[in-house]
Amino acid sequence: MTSMFPYEWHPTQEFIPTYYGIYFETQTVGAIWRNTGIFNEGPMYNMVLCMALTIECFIRPIKSKVKICILIITIISTLTTTGQLFLLLLGGYFLYKRMSNKLRMFFLIIMPFCLYVFLLIVYTVMNNKIETGGEGSVNARNWDIQQCIEIGLEHPIMGIGMITEKKPHVLGREVGFSNSFFVVFMRGGIYVSVLYLGALLFIPFFYCQKYKDINWGGVMFCFFLIFCITMSFMKFFTFLFMAWGLSNIDMKRWNIYDCVSKY
Repeated sequence: MTSMFPYEWHPTQEFIPTYYGIYFETQTVGAIWRNTGIFNEGPMYNMVLCMALTIECFIRPIKSKVKICILIITIISTLTTTGQLFLLLLGGYFLYKRMSNKLRMFFLIIMPFCLYVFLLIVYTVMNNKIETGGEGSVNARNWDIQQCIEIGLEHPIMGIGMITEKKPHVLGREVGFSNSFFVVFMRGGIYVSVLYLGALLFIPFFYCQKYKDINWGGVMFCFFLIFCITMSFMKFFTFLFMAWGLSNIDMKRWNIYDCVSKY
């Protein structure tokens, strides 16, 4: 130990011992240490890992089983509900993709049972989160989403401002800490929400429609799912994927107006 680092994550300031100004901090879930990498919390690290896994599975021409296994193990070690459910969905997709036509027909027949099993797993994971002290977190997220929607509806066009030092409070509680999608609507209104939706969802959709290529669209769709439930709307990581989406727009070649008219 060479110095102390001021830690102000909680209302009370603490001091963390460091080694030449460098310190490592993580979280615990119950009695288990959580892998948060270089981040303060697991969800952001999980977001980066999930996208690395998605790119490895969808984009890389040569898949590395070693890298995929390492990423899966690391995602599990973050102990995030989002990461566990993401692995189930991604694994289910690739399992379905590798099935023969006969197996796919059989899978569609037993789809209700598979959906029941998936919902049961989701319920078990969420129930376990609540039992390990996450009930307050779940309730706080639900409350936060509701407040973001209500505040956004009061200023539906332009929102309350994307970059503002004054954070909205309701009954003394800060609003906009649990997700990205509804916070974008609250802060930027429909005007900014269209930009995020266009870059992360609509452009990849039209790209897939035109070129019949699910790989890039699959990566963007996976990012959008994680983006919706992770607080990352002003992160450079999100701007990178938005730029990736916007750079692929070609309204004339895609006949985008014809595509819209079909729906």
